[in-house]
Amino acid sequence: MLKMKEVYNMKKVKNKKTKRKMSFLLALGAFALAGSFAITLIQLQIQISDKKDVLAQAQAQYNEKVAENNELERLIEDGSEDEFMERIARERLGYVKPGEKVYYDISYGS
Repeated sequence: MLKMKEVYNMKKVKNKKTKRKMSFLLALGAFALAGSFAITLIQLQIQISDKKDVLAQAQAQYNEKVAENNELERLIEDGSEDEFMERIARERLGYVKPGEKVYYDISYGS
């Protein structure tokens, strides 16, 4: 009968060790899962921040184009379309009137 008691006690000790190992593994797994969630959350926050920057740039470009369109519409409605077209031809395309001489001030940059 004594041997049976010893076997029973040994099984109890073995069960406790197994439970401790399982508890440790479970805690380790929970810690790893929490770490994974934290890393994912940080990555998502960085992506959100990047997307907000892109959105801000797109909105700035949009506002710039809207202001440019409003200016063009105002110029057309004012009837100064000819003056506007002349200015664009001179500034962007480099056109001049027949017989007109154009002088460039090159001392500005020095």
